[in-house]
Amino acid sequence: MTELIVVGGISIDHLIYERGEAHYDCLGGPALYASLGALFVPNTKVSVATKLPTDEPEIRRLFEEFGVDTSRSPASEAAERIWILHDKCSRKLIPVRNSSATEIQGATSEPQDEGLSQFLTGDERGTVLLCSPEPGIQLPQATLIIDPHQTYVKDLGIEYFKSFSARRIVFLPSRLQLSILDENVDRSIREISAETGCEIIARLDADGMRVFARDVDLAMKDPLARVVDTTGAGDSSAGAIAASLAHGDSLEVATEKALRIVRTTLDGWGPESLIRKLEQMNHMKGQ
Repeated sequence: MTELIVVGGISIDHLIYERGEAHYDCLGGPALYASLGALFVPNTKVSVATKLPTDEPEIRRLFEEFGVDTSRSPASEAAERIWILHDKCSRKLIPVRNSSATEIQGATSEPQDEGLSQFLTGDERGTVLLCSPEPGIQLPQATLIIDPHQTYVKDLGIEYFKSFSARRIVFLPSRLQLSILDENVDRSIREISAETGCEIIARLDADGMRVFARDVDLAMKDPLARVVDTTGAGDSSAGAIAASLAHGDSLEVATEKALRIVRTTLDGWGPESLIRKLEQMNHMKGQ
């Protein structure tokens, strides 16, 4: 059994689409989606480091059902609540209560609390997935998988990527984050690689993913994906990639696994398809 530590936020999401569909009070947040995505990789023990809201006990119950270790997760009184609005041109996040500024419109990178480093001892030796971390986290003995913080990318540029230190670092930038550095996504990927020496798996929405490292430059795509709701796709792919790399898989194999899991995420509202499939897998194991 290989352990993966997932560090990030939890939220309750209201999903609104311009075409008229809406789903309210969906369990969400990067730590939830990433943990669920990682569980699809066999023989993975997921430890989640987040603030578990006492006003939404279903989140803790869900983690317990799937065997996710919450010992790193202190209780908090109230869940972050976010409106996620989709129209033809964009996706906007609007805070309702207690929401951090990861992708909030008009947010600045002024620190609001201790950030993700509050959940880390600095002595971690395995694989750690950081979902939207503040800059400067140093884990010299660990493998760091970093899903970048959009606001810090906007404010700090390439210096944000250069601020991390670990035994191994793999960055998972989105198309939007790459376009902040340079409108040409290819140039952004190459700049991050050249300036940091780190491996990259870029998530490029409908164009799939691009694996970029010293000895590989490969575009990968899932032609079978059916899109119902895009919420959580990036986070679940991050969890799957991190879990796969923790098991020693190559970047290409990790990306292939992530694409299959994203197919499940996209096929339902919020995390419902991920949860349903994990429940089916647990049921089959119990038979």
